[in-house]
Formats: sequence, C-alpha cells, structure tokens
Amino acid sequence: ISDGEDAVSPITREQFVTMLWRLSGCPEASGTVAAPDAAEISGWATEAMTWAVCAGLVEGDETGAVAPSAYASRAAAAALVMRCADGALSITKADSSARNCSKTGILTTACCI
Repeated sequence: ISDGEDAVSPITREQFVTMLWRLSGCPEASGTVAAPDAAEISGWATEAMTWAVCAGLVEGDETGAVAPSAYASRAAAAALVMRCADGALSITKADSSARNCSKTGILTTACCI
C-alpha cells in the first residue's frame, strides 16, 4: 500500500480495506462487488474490496456506491474496525446471497484487531 515515503498522506477506503484484509490473513474472496462504482476499484485492491463487501464491512452509500478512491474519514475507519471487531466477518448463507457473493463461508479467520 505504501513504501513509507508519504506516511502523512490521507488513506483511501480501498487502502484501509486492504490493510484489514491483510491483517486478517488475506482470506480468499469469491463473488463480485455489485456497486455502481465497482469499476473504480484498483486492480491491487479488488480481492480485498470483494472480501470486505461480501463480509459486510463495506456497505456502500445510499446509492450502493463503495467509493474506493475516496479518503477514509475517521468515522469510516472506525466503522470498519468496529464491524471487523464485532464479528461482521462471519457471514451466513442469507447474508452472502444478499451481498451478491457466490460463495458462503468466505471468511473463516476472525479479524485480528
């Protein structure tokens, strides 16, 4: 995500999600992000964003947009961490189909916060 050269820059939502995904052991993600702005997700963040959407960490705004390149506010970062810590990573079959994920049980590793 960074080579450390610009440690004071704001972080994007896809960068933050990628850090949580890596912290969680890079669990395999299966499915698609059906958000209207899904094409804006950087190639390097696709699997992490898919994981986060399928796990319910990233829910999108009122239009369903996930805003991957938007800066993560403190509130957004806190929400992601709390969802991770509260066990949002354990999805059910019903949750999976509702989030357009083609596989249930995507996450077996708890988020280590």
